Amino acid sequence: MLGVPGVGTLRWLSGVARGVIDFLKREVLSLRGASLLTVHAATAYVAYWALAVPPDGPWDEDNLTGIEMGCALMILSAALTLALSVAPVRHRRLHPWWLAPPPLYLTLGAGRWAYIAHAYPVAVGRGG
Repeated sequence: MLGVPGVGTLRWLSGVARGVIDFLKREVLSLRGASLLTVHAATAYVAYWALAVPPDGPWDEDNLTGIEMGCALMILSAALTLALSVAPVRHRRLHPWWLAPPPLYLTLGAGRWAYIAHAYPVAVGRGG
């Protein structure tokens, strides 16, 4: 039989709720946190677009060009996000976890771009 939560449980839940609200106020709802969250969301969308679109084959120059453009945009967006994140993290206005996604996106973008360039080389007489 489940009983009524004790005072300790209610204090713990209240502390967790206060911690979440403080985190949201400090990290996400600040102007810099909101702008970084927007840039992270845009980078995640571009990353999905660059990683999820498969080329139909070596002849599919449109998709290959789109994938390469997506990788370039992902790398540029990750570099912008990293540049925007360094100063607030250094001054302890944002948590250091804000620095984690940009290197991941940089690695994914460069890896996908290198894979596409290696797996689908430009044939002679097909542009490029």
